[in-house]
Amino acid sequence: MRDDEGRVRTILDRWSQSIARRDIDSLLTLFAPDALFVATAPTPLRGAVAIAAYYRAAPNGLTATAEVVDIARDGDGDGDGDGDGVGLVAVAKVCFEVPELGRRTGTLTLALRPTGTGQDRITLYHAALDG
Repeated sequence: MRDDEGRVRTILDRWSQSIARRDIDSLLTLFAPDALFVATAPTPLRGAVAIAAYYRAAPNGLTATAEVVDIARDGDGDGDGDGDGVGLVAVAKVCFEVPELGRRTGTLTLALRPTGTGQDRITLYHAALDG
């Protein structure tokens, strides 16, 4: 079993790198097929097609960094008690930056669920910007 913070950090690092490269395909591998995505769009989004459209519309030069604040375990997903099926809910401080538009900070909440391949997928993404 990987440590909880390492699991979250892996997702956040891949997310940040994919945003900086504008690599939509790589971003989509981080999300579950039916992920719920709540960000700056006027309504919540669900699924790969909607999430891809959101990131395609992001401004050029967008970067994002995140620092883990807290993590909670969400049960033992496969029910065998060994912890390898444990989902996680993570809260991070996030900073989005676009060269021409400046910096926005906020809070990012993610729910992660492990897959059968040992990788986690984001099932819930919620970004709340400060101010």
